[in-house]
Amino acid sequence: MARSRTLVLTLLVGLALLVGAFAPPVARADIFRLKDGRTIEGELVAESESHLTVKVIKGDMESTLVLERKEVASVEERETPRSIYVRRRAALDSSSYVDVVELAEWCLENDRKNDAAEHYLRATELEPGEPLPVRRLRELGWRKDDAGRWTSGGDYYRDKGWVRHGGDWMPKEKAALLSDRDEIARKLKRTHRLVDNYDEAIVELEEAVLEAKRRVDKSGRNVAEQEAEAGRNRFELKIAEGALAIWRARSTDALRPIERERAKKIALEHERKVAAYSKEQRKLDREVENAKEQRHDLEEKAAKAERELREAKRDYENGDETIARLEGELARAEARLAGWNEKHPGGETPTTPSGPTTTGKTAPTPAPAARPAAGWREKLRQKLREKRRRQGGGS
Repeated sequence: MARSRTLVLTLLVGLALLVGAFAPPVARADIFRLKDGRTIEGELVAESESHLTVKVIKGDMESTLVLERKEVASVEERETPRSIYVRRRAALDSSSYVDVVELAEWCLENDRKNDAAEHYLRATELEPGEPLPVRRLRELGWRKDDAGRWTSGGDYYRDKGWVRHGGDWMPKEKAALLSDRDEIARKLKRTHRLVDNYDEAIVELEEAVLEAKRRVDKSGRNVAEQEAEAGRNRFELKIAEGALAIWRARSTDALRPIERERAKKIALEHERKVAAYSKEQRKLDREVENAKEQRHDLEEKAAKAERELREAKRDYENGDETIARLEGELARAEARLAGWNEKHPGGETPTTPSGPTTTGKTAPTPAPAARPAAGWREKLRQKLREKRRRQGGGS
């Protein structure tokens, strides 16, 4: 029996060490100083005898850069905002309104808007009457739906059936009319240029085709990288789930109470790991889907660029006739757009709990969120103390 228990414990410890080995490391930034004087800040993710692969993180956006070793003069290590955030989030008391808002404000200062929104949402649950989280969420583009739930700006307008056009949200019908008009106007401008300067215009279109194909190739590599990262996280999630199952069983099967309590604590730690990996997996899966959609869009743009090149060569043969036809199509497109605006004078701006956004034709993109003012933390603590003192005096 003793040998059996020792063997089981050894296996458990080995699996726990294996889980720890696959736990995500604290991200650090490497400052790459190049021989031409430039500096690049990022995380070294792979290296070979001739190249270094660097992941560059700016706010919520990531990109990958490949450097030649002979270009790099030196590499200096230091902590990144991402690693600081991971550390601060792990130590966060999620039941403390002040601590949650403090981390949210730090995220805002460091351009981590998605993380900031997550903590502001938590702050509205802890102190529903406090205006700061509500104001920050609106500055970040979040809105409340008809059921009173907070949704991101994009989700809010998408739920209403709107789409983005030229940076603004608007009904699909109007976006389609604007796209038709803009496409005709662009073709008309291109045809004028073809007639005036054929050689230069054709060279420009050929360069556009090559650039579109280059973007498609780069997008394909990005999809592969995103899928690989999602696969690694999925593997780590499976390991964490296995460890959790073992320690849960140990917490009920252990003979001594002290062993059961220890196993429960370790199981709780693995529950947190599983929750963190699961959340990361959902995020990575979304990024993979977004990367695939972006690649599909770029493939369509590349095909469109090739069609335009063929059309340009054909239209040049009948330049005057093509210009007259496009001018007529543009006038009809303008008339259709004007008719839609007259038919929908007040139906183009969504109504939120705070009232219509504007009286204009489209919903404006939210202004950038304001940076936190100095000394805000102490003012916030003082305000909460006074509020609770009043509540206690009235009870």
